Amino acid sequence: KEVFDIILIKQTIHFFNTKDVKKLLNLSKKHLSKKGKIFIFSLMPGKNEIPTFRKMKEKLNKSLEKDRYIIKIIKTNLQKYREGCFRFKAKISKKDYLKMLSNRYISCLLEFTDNEIRIGKEEVKLKYENNIHFYDKLKCIIYRN
Repeated sequence: KEVFDIILIKQTIHFFNTKDVKKLLNLSKKHLSKKGKIFIFSLMPGKNEIPTFRKMKEKLNKSLEKDRYIIKIIKTNLQKYREGCFRFKAKISKKDYLKMLSNRYISCLLEFTDNEIRIGKEEVKLKYENNIHFYDKLKCIIYRN
């Protein structure tokens, strides 16, 4: 029975299958206040600059392909939406980024073995400077009731 002014779905929509995405969107619209908005954020497919190692990049690209498909479903379901994008200048030390890789900070790393992470970290050590600079780019779909 509750309604919300803002519903935020940030970089998690790819965890859902097609049927559940539709359920989530319909449920969100049902519980949105009259002037409410839904914000759906996803990594920008094809234009992200996230520092990766080879195997991570392959897995990330597969995940982004799924995101493209899900975004089409979202647009069809929501119909009246706006799109935006956010670009954040990111700077992180290689040491901190290596810790993030060990902690599997991004979903494409969740199924990697400890050995795959170790090999990837060695690749990152060679590939990047001590301070890593990149743009984190997010696509945003905004639905207004």
